[in-house]
Amino acid sequence: MKKTPFFLFAVIAFFYIIFSYLAVKGNFQKTGTAYYNYAILMLKRGRWDLNSPITYDLSLYKNKWYMYWGPAPILFILPFYLFGKLNISDVFYTLAGGILNPLIFYLTINELIKYFRLKLSAIKIILLISMFAFVSPNLVLSLAGSIWATEQIVAIFYLLAAFFLYFRYLNEKKISRLIASYVLFMLAVFSRYTLIVQGIIYFFPLWLMLKNNSWRLLVKTTILLAAVTLAFAVMIGGYNYARFGNPLEVGMRYQRGVKRYDAYLKQNKLLSLDFVPHNVDIYFFHHLIPRLQPPYVPYDKEGNSMISVYPTLILLIALFRKKTWTKKSRFFLASSLAAIIIGTIILLLNIGTGWVQFGLRYLFDVIPLAYILITVVSGSVPSLAILLLTVYGMMINVIGTLAYYQVIK
Repeated sequence: MKKTPFFLFAVIAFFYIIFSYLAVKGNFQKTGTAYYNYAILMLKRGRWDLNSPITYDLSLYKNKWYMYWGPAPILFILPFYLFGKLNISDVFYTLAGGILNPLIFYLTINELIKYFRLKLSAIKIILLISMFAFVSPNLVLSLAGSIWATEQIVAIFYLLAAFFLYFRYLNEKKISRLIASYVLFMLAVFSRYTLIVQGIIYFFPLWLMLKNNSWRLLVKTTILLAAVTLAFAVMIGGYNYARFGNPLEVGMRYQRGVKRYDAYLKQNKLLSLDFVPHNVDIYFFHHLIPRLQPPYVPYDKEGNSMISVYPTLILLIALFRKKTWTKKSRFFLASSLAAIIIGTIILLLNIGTGWVQFGLRYLFDVIPLAYILITVVSGSVPSLAILLLTVYGMMINVIGTLAYYQVIK
């Protein structure tokens, strides 16, 4: 059994590489929006702006162009950059992150299974890994590079690595694991700011310390977590101040991209109740309906409802069974569910849904934690139900992804 997930990982890597080849039509050169390459080059020169031949979706401030995306993916990309310099392909490093993510997800749920003493069959574990690899935005975002995909893939790489060390801490009780986990979590946040909500789960280990009357450990851990938070806040504040003269300004309101958002950006209106009706329609009611003629999965570039594209999310219903909420799991389940709900609400308040995409790429913010919760409840769900939802979701996402990249027309 131990070798099975890693064999599956090799299969996943093989298909990702094939799909990437098809998506870029054999051209693995860097895309026009490999902005992190230019960011690294300019940082080496002691500058914060970008000198890029393409400026789409960058932020214009005092006649200079900047990224509004978080800077933390630079750490992931830097080893690749050292080999290829400015011309290193963002297709390669985005694909590398996308391939690694299912493996880290497996390592994470393996620690989760140990901690909660879950009894899962080999087939359920294989289905859970397949679920993440092929029934999530990880597939479509991994294949063809571009700043939008790179930012999300690397952010989720950090997040999954944080979750892995988080559960390793719960199993080993080594405080260094928890602090390292939190550092990785902050790297995820400073890759993609909306991931900050996922930090709610860090109240769980603190609650365990409080429950066990480990006051000294609780105070020490709280101070260390606060110190890491302060250090990252100072770094990102300094980064923003160096670019825009304001530690709280990330550059979104100076963005020059899709004209439909210009009026909102000028008003600094990034989150608003005005966006909720449209976003609710896209996220919950704008269903994708397969058909028998090419491209078989006629998706909407604005996005399609989460259940129609990621049907495995239906399994979250099992959370509401009373026997799921054991004394050991209830605080973790409650904090995780709160993180998912609040994270989704933020997406519904957001200025857009992801624009040109297949599925709902912004929903990737909450899917890792959602699939972790599905792992917790999967022991009480019939294998056939998980199998049917996963296979159907794989068909939708594989065909939809190939249609998105015009492999199927």
